[in-house]
Amino acid sequence: MHERDQALIMTGPDELRQQLRDLTPKTVITTASAFRVPEVVDPISATKWSIRSMARRYAILDVEVTELAGRLDKLTQKLVPELRQRIGASQDVAAALVLAAGLNGDRIRSEAA
Repeated sequence: MHERDQALIMTGPDELRQQLRDLTPKTVITTASAFRVPEVVDPISATKWSIRSMARRYAILDVEVTELAGRLDKLTQKLVPELRQRIGASQDVAAALVLAAGLNGDRIRSEAA
């Protein structure tokens, strides 16, 4: 969860803060996504609605990021397999280098480049 989301929980009503305080970020997302808020009528329901909304968006984006990371992994393994075999050359590093140098690795002549 983002610091802003945690701040909403930390400054929310005591009842809600106690319910979420000792949970892991992933469990907070799962728990908050399941909040039932039929109407916003008081500070607790308003905070629950806000946290639920953010948690649901976070969960959707987390799935998308995982999917995109998998696609990036496959793509960089296909485009620059030699680079990906090096220690420390994650999919993110390989993608950044492909974007910077294209498929012409000889453009980068030193580690400082």
